[in-house]
Amino acid sequence: MEVLRAGLDGAMSPRVRRGVAEWADEHRQIVVGERKGRWSTDAAPYLRGPMQAWTDPRVRQITIVSATQMGKTESLYNCIFFTIDEDPQDMLFVYPTDEDARFNNRRRFLPTVEQTPRIKRWLSDAARDTAAGEIHFRRMTMRWVGSNSGSSLESFPYGRAAIDELDRCDEEVVARVRQRLKTFADSKLLVTSTPTMVGTGIDAQYNGTTSVDEAFAAEDEGREGARVHGTPPSDRRRFVVPCPHCGIFHLRAFSLVRWEGGRGAAAKVVRHGAWMECPGCKGRIEAGVNLWQLRRGLWAPVPADAAGSSNTVHMPTRLTWPGQESGVMGPDAEQDGVVGGEFTCDERLLRFGEHVGFALHGLCSSLVAGGNPYGYAAAEWIAGGCVPTRAWCNDTLGEPWVIKGEAADVKGLLARAGGYGMGEVPAEVLAITVGCDVQQDRIFAEVLGWGERGGVCWMIEAHEIPRTRGRNLVELDELARKTWKRADGKVMQANVMAVDSGKFTDEVYRFAMRYPVGARAGEGPRRVWAVKGELGQTWPMPWRESKVEARADRAASMIGEGLPLLIVNTSYWKEHILARLAGRVEGTAMDAMDDWRFPAGVPKAYLMQLTAEQLVRDRKGGRVVASWVLRPGRTANHFLDCRVYGCAAADREGVRQLVRVAEAAKATAAKRAAEASGGGAARGGGRESLMARARDRRR
Repeated sequence: MEVLRAGLDGAMSPRVRRGVAEWADEHRQIVVGERKGRWSTDAAPYLRGPMQAWTDPRVRQITIVSATQMGKTESLYNCIFFTIDEDPQDMLFVYPTDEDARFNNRRRFLPTVEQTPRIKRWLSDAARDTAAGEIHFRRMTMRWVGSNSGSSLESFPYGRAAIDELDRCDEEVVARVRQRLKTFADSKLLVTSTPTMVGTGIDAQYNGTTSVDEAFAAEDEGREGARVHGTPPSDRRRFVVPCPHCGIFHLRAFSLVRWEGGRGAAAKVVRHGAWMECPGCKGRIEAGVNLWQLRRGLWAPVPADAAGSSNTVHMPTRLTWPGQESGVMGPDAEQDGVVGGEFTCDERLLRFGEHVGFALHGLCSSLVAGGNPYGYAAAEWIAGGCVPTRAWCNDTLGEPWVIKGEAADVKGLLARAGGYGMGEVPAEVLAITVGCDVQQDRIFAEVLGWGERGGVCWMIEAHEIPRTRGRNLVELDELARKTWKRADGKVMQANVMAVDSGKFTDEVYRFAMRYPVGARAGEGPRRVWAVKGELGQTWPMPWRESKVEARADRAASMIGEGLPLLIVNTSYWKEHILARLAGRVEGTAMDAMDDWRFPAGVPKAYLMQLTAEQLVRDRKGGRVVASWVLRPGRTANHFLDCRVYGCAAADREGVRQLVRVAEAAKATAAKRAAEASGGGAARGGGRESLMARARDRRR
């Protein structure tokens, strides 16, 4: 009866269409943090724009890139609660991990529901609803999952979805969540996060990535004039505030923050005494007028052709008020007399698009303890040694970190390409390997040819093969059984094929089991390895062998039981690859670029993926830590992964032992002669692999 009464109340009561901000001001309660009690949008005025976008019928995705503790998650909660009360639709809430989902639900979401009567009235009385991974409200279901739980993200369709802290989530979570929304014409996705690096995560969602990879792919296909984006950009907006002296709107930036004492000032003093300098009139803007500025602030659209790091926006007209010319400050003037703040740009730029983005700079915060966001940022900068750190840029300012590391030059590789064509196998090639990177809807594969003792490596072919998930990589069979005719007429098969088993494990295991060791030409490679990459920070070996074991956490746990598995040290091989691509090979005076060769007409898009990552060395806790990250503008590194797997498998199969037949006969005769004369030193000569050399170095 109670359920029926609640349903009738919702159906028969007059519906007043309100925005999220108005709804939250009337009903929302805050239960965590320093500001417990009734929600007030006026306390964080910059959040009004994102909440308005949630009810705009044109908007399909909202992206919020923000410094920490700016209220972005609370605004996300407001959108969720508005949906529950005003516009009920099944909703998916994604956190970085399942543990984060459980913790935030238990400590933040459910207590807020309990303290907000307008939402609690829709909550089912069943105890199991709040203990499970979903909450059944009377008119909708709310489910929260971790981005690392693949099956949970692929279960049901939803009309609304939210992702919190995207940069801590799995890489493909946005694409997977969009699949859950695609059957709803009015779907909405809200994505929030503190940024990490330029061109990745939330920065890629906000700015888009004018993909260098896809731009080169377009050029390879004769589409030079096409404008290609790896990630489509949002309808970008940045928050601008007026100067309380001259009324001119401006973007806040740390370069405008001032304080007494310079670098030697005490952080505690700076925290309370720093101010902002107006870029227009050079007036001193104290933190005491921060909230007045924020309440007069506006979301200004960024020009479509502006770079991601650009400070260019369409500015509104300046504010004017009575007494301004005689020195009366804006906050002290009669507020009804304040005029201006109108945009003169095309009205279409002011309307929300399908994907609207908001950048919340940390200097615009109204929630900093002490009320001085400039002083907080300056004090953190001084505490960090007066140098910008990644944590300071990301967390304090809300800006992505720009990384400069070691990387190979594509232009140099293109300049040295030639001497043979794509698909051709030079006469010096003695063995062929294939490295494969398996993705959701395609397989990337690279075919390499190896010369004597692995001293020279030729790139022969690169493939991007569409696939259908669940078919156990049958699309790869044609390449596995392929043969190549060497320049001297000899027919060759792949000596080894290495297939990434990290994501689609069971399918790769089934594929590897189809090809027995020692297959003849035309029937498959001589050997297929299922490989798995691991960061080699704690083990210095290039690779190690293992076997597939039954796993209780996998439904098809017996698939591949006992199958040999090659564990690849990805850090080791990426440094190995970088050294050869960049022309740095230790212990040799040869022109290192000739060590690894590329055919004439090699696709530029392939080379962009091969050189997609850069080696960054950071000092942490008194030691230098190396890491591999995508370079700005690069959106894919699949062919680099193929090269890693191919090189590791080649070394495992003894590429350092490769010699021509005549040379092998001479080596055998020399070995027998040495054994006959008692010279054991010749045993094993020339048969060492990178694995053996790594063991020697470890000793």
